Amino acid sequence: MSLRKQWSFLGTSAACALGLCVVLSAACRAEENNNPSGGDGGSGAQGPAGPGPGGAGGTGGAGGAGGAGGSGGGATCDGKEVTIEQITNSKASGAVGKGTPVKVKGAVAMSHKFLVSQSNAGNCLWGVFVSAPGLAETKEYSGVMVLSYGVPASIPPGGNKAYCPKLSNYFEGEPLPGDAIPDDVKPGDVLDITGVADSFLLAACANEMNGSKVPQTQIAFTCAVERTGTAPVPAPHAFTDAAEVAKLGSPTDADFHVRWGGVKVRVSNVKPVPQPNPAPMGMGEVVVGDFGVIKLQDSNVEVGDKIYYRGYEQNDCYAAPVFADVNMTFNAIDGFSYLSYCTWGLQPNAKCTDFDPKSEDCGSLTCQ
Repeated sequence: MSLRKQWSFLGTSAACALGLCVVLSAACRAEENNNPSGGDGGSGAQGPAGPGPGGAGGTGGAGGAGGAGGSGGGATCDGKEVTIEQITNSKASGAVGKGTPVKVKGAVAMSHKFLVSQSNAGNCLWGVFVSAPGLAETKEYSGVMVLSYGVPASIPPGGNKAYCPKLSNYFEGEPLPGDAIPDDVKPGDVLDITGVADSFLLAACANEMNGSKVPQTQIAFTCAVERTGTAPVPAPHAFTDAAEVAKLGSPTDADFHVRWGGVKVRVSNVKPVPQPNPAPMGMGEVVVGDFGVIKLQDSNVEVGDKIYYRGYEQNDCYAAPVFADVNMTFNAIDGFSYLSYCTWGLQPNAKCTDFDPKSEDCGSLTCQ
């Protein structure tokens, strides 16, 4: 991960000047390999028609090759019309179980689209966070991550390693993601979504130190996402109790993660844990550690940059955040409760709007 460390230290423009910008993010992010929703060795929920490799022994959506032991799915893209809470809350009236084809109408996009994982077999999984409609503020059970498989990773001309498609900074002839989620989806877009109610936890988490014992609920094998309009974006629910903030990073608190997983929330008046400088030959301590992670004092909750970081971009909106003072206090950090590999934490949508104070390299940038 030395390249990723160097990228965080140099910033986007400087790294591109050194010729690192094309391969950096994809190479290091692929090795993280969260691989939710099936893929190689994952769960094998039956999907409606659409992109989606199946898990080991599972089945994929129609038009998508099955994973190891998997096979193609059915011929239609349809599901039972449900609310987000009927997917996330097993005690809700009309709740549906894992593996149920579902259709959610009027969901409000809460994030941009991002690359969730690139599997060992080259399957590219894309995601977006959505909220239940009509809310002034997010609440428990109101959010979920939507996942869709796109075209497989490919080896660029002159290269020897496969990478998933890019979301921006395209060059002529490069492939587009090819999944069901619009590439330019943004917070406030109203979406109708067809996929499968699901949850996922990597088997490897059982062997990780402090690895999560709790899966993340999601809408997987998504075969259709239709943008129907726009709506106000709910404000994030603010956790003011230190004990509640600590639960964001708990590997075992199933009740909390079932209620708040996938929901955008806020933590306030938090200080970072000084971390070793990840830059090559780096000295001293820093706020932003390896992989762009900020750790919070008292709770040790990790704040990542998975949604907005794009190593191939020259726009600094997509670079790791920059905070120089290890003694600083964040007035607020907004982010999604998300299981990254085996660790629960927060994932902001943008470093210039979801941090207060905002990242020090934002300047006049408009990063939404």
